[in-house]
Amino acid sequence: VCLVPIAQQWFEKKALHFVISFNITSNLVGITLGLILAESISNYFGNWRDSLSFYAWINLILLILWLFVGKDENKKEEKKNNAKDLIYALKSRVTWGMIIFYIGPILFLNSLFTFLPTFYAQYAGFSKELADFAKKEIPALANFAIIFGPYLGLFFKRKNISFKIMLLSGGACIFICGFCMLFLQNLVLIQIFAVLSGIFYSMWFPFFFNLPSELKNSNPNQTAYIMSAFWSITFVILSFNLWVVSWSVDKTHSFTLGFVYIFALIFISAIFVLPRRENFIQGEK
Repeated sequence: VCLVPIAQQWFEKKALHFVISFNITSNLVGITLGLILAESISNYFGNWRDSLSFYAWINLILLILWLFVGKDENKKEEKKNNAKDLIYALKSRVTWGMIIFYIGPILFLNSLFTFLPTFYAQYAGFSKELADFAKKEIPALANFAIIFGPYLGLFFKRKNISFKIMLLSGGACIFICGFCMLFLQNLVLIQIFAVLSGIFYSMWFPFFFNLPSELKNSNPNQTAYIMSAFWSITFVILSFNLWVVSWSVDKTHSFTLGFVYIFALIFISAIFVLPRRENFIQGEK
């Protein structure tokens, strides 16, 4: 939630595109390292409880560091109307447009490290050696590639490509890459499409996560409420969708229906409604 409003508070508008992309990708560096090191950490501690506690201690240390490096706005803060900003966020077409669009991609992202390893290990028809390799490498590879996508997206943003074109094309490319990752039997090709899926997944980040800060008369407090509503509602929907996929696997003993559901959401969620261009600051799309 804080990534966008803090960037908006600390940096000039001309630097926001890069800073927000950098903030989000730095988070993905941690996710990738977590995926790569998870097995080693689990083996070291010998059980999942101590392994999760280890991650919690890292978070506590970072929180303490944040108390020393975090800063508030230098300028005198204007009186905030929190209730008004909350109502605006819940009624905003930007909030709901972001939620609707992200339903499919975030389910795909979470499926990479929840369902995909099980699929490769038990349902893909791979040899045990190949399955053990794929279930560890492919999710980490896709998440690692996500780190680089936003910087390619910044190139297109500087070319004034419409955010709607970027979001629609991004959803279509995720659909194609994800489909290939499931049905190809060649590990090299799966690796290639895993990398491409990560790049296409995040290439639209500079367009998507910047939207609240690019609204006319936007301020960090208003942006914070939009992002709060966006993430809260998105994760409620994600929890339900993860349950739906899990339920379908338990009932059918196959991932077919679950993956059809995931790809259908990616396709459907790409058709979203956002404010017209004139609702954003001049020069943005």
